[in-house]
Amino acid sequence: MKFEPEQVLESLTQVFDRDFPFKAAKFKRKNRYGAYKKFLIWGVSQVEINLIIAKEIDSKGTESTRQECLTELLIQLDGLEIKELIIDSRKSPLDKSIGKLNSDDLLSLKLLSGCNLISRDMKIVHRTDDEDFLISIPDSIAWIARKFLKDELFPEWKILENNSKITIL
Repeated sequence: MKFEPEQVLESLTQVFDRDFPFKAAKFKRKNRYGAYKKFLIWGVSQVEINLIIAKEIDSKGTESTRQECLTELLIQLDGLEIKELIIDSRKSPLDKSIGKLNSDDLLSLKLLSGCNLISRDMKIVHRTDDEDFLISIPDSIAWIARKFLKDELFPEWKILENNSKITIL
């Protein structure tokens, strides 16, 4: 069954009382798995493959780990001839500047293309949840993949496993 984006958004806004932007953790806290699962099924049905890059499953996320994973992701996307990566902006909605954290992502891109490891045509576009509610799809996929990789029983992985590729650094 294929869902239209407007239908999913309308369903989610009714369930969450327009509590946007939302993250996967909010679904869990609010015990709204029905809406979450509907959103996830729709999101996964829109993509050919989920590329999941992870490092040391039990380690805490650090900027260096993020950049290592982003580097591998950019290389894999370039191999698939993808030229644009839309990524969650880490700047504050109140901060109109790009911010250091987003600059780190752009620096990783510049270093890879400068060394001819990826195409110079590749670009990263940062967006916030307010600008694009679909940014929550990769957040949800990452949340489920992390639980799967930590051997936690999580039935939603079944939705993802057939079109997911996991790389552990």
